[in-house]
Amino acid sequence: MVALLLLPLAGFLIGALVALLGGGGGIFYVALLTAGFGMPLEIAVPTSLATIVPTTLVAAYAHHRRGHVHWPIGRWMAGGGVIGALLGAWLTTVIPEPVARKGFALFLLVMGFFMLRARWRRRHVHAAPAREPAPHSPRSTPGRDALAAGFGLLGGVMAGLLGISGTPPILAGLQLLGLRAAEIAGTSVFVLLVLALAGFAGHLHLGHVDWLRVVLLGVGTTAGAFIAPHLLGLIDERRMERLFTPVFLSMVLGFGVYLLIA
Repeated sequence: MVALLLLPLAGFLIGALVALLGGGGGIFYVALLTAGFGMPLEIAVPTSLATIVPTTLVAAYAHHRRGHVHWPIGRWMAGGGVIGALLGAWLTTVIPEPVARKGFALFLLVMGFFMLRARWRRRHVHAAPAREPAPHSPRSTPGRDALAAGFGLLGGVMAGLLGISGTPPILAGLQLLGLRAAEIAGTSVFVLLVLALAGFAGHLHLGHVDWLRVVLLGVGTTAGAFIAPHLLGLIDERRMERLFTPVFLSMVLGFGVYLLIA
C-alpha cells in the first residue's frame, strides 16, 4: 500500500526530469515500476505507455503551433509505428517474462553506453564550429517514406514490447532523413505520442491494464511535466545538464544491472 502511495511522487520526479531534458521517458517508467515496485512487466509496460501520452500530447501541440512538425514524414513514421506497437504488445503474450526482463536489462545497458558515448563526444567536440541547419525541409519521396515507416516500425515494437517511448530509432531515422533540428524535435514527439497510444491500445485489448497504477503514476507525471517547463527560465542550461545527465545515466545503468542479476 505504501509503495502505491509513492507512485505519484515517483511519477512527478520522472515527469519533471523528462520535461526538463526531453524524451518520452518510458525507459525510466518501466525500470522504476519493475525494479523499484516489483510490478510484473506485462502490467508495467501499459502503465508506462499511459504516462507517456499526456506529456507528448502537450509537447506535440506546442511544436505544431510553431510549425516544427514535418507532417508527411511524421505520418509515415507514425503509421509504421502503429503496426510495430501492436506487434510488440502481442509479443508480450508470447515471450516469457524472465526473458523479456533480461532483454530489457540488456537494452538499458546498451542505451546507457550510447548515452555515455554521446556525453563524451559533446564534452570533447564542443569547440567545433556548429553546422548550419538545412534551409529547407526535405521533400517526401517513396524512398524517404519507406525509410520513415521502417524506423517507425522498430520504434513501435520497442514501445509495445518494452513500454518505452521508442525514442532512439525515431530520432535516428529523422536525422538520417535530413530534418532540421527543430523539425526533429517536433516530429519525434508527434510520432512518440502515436506510438504510446497504439501500444497502450494493444495492451488494453489484451486486458493488461492496472487502472489504479495508471491513475496514480499518471497524476504525478502529468503534474511534473506541466510544472517543470516553468522552471527552465530559472535554471542555467549548462548547469542543468551537468546536474541531471549523471542522474539519468545512473538510473539507466543501475536499473539495467539490477534487472540483469535479479
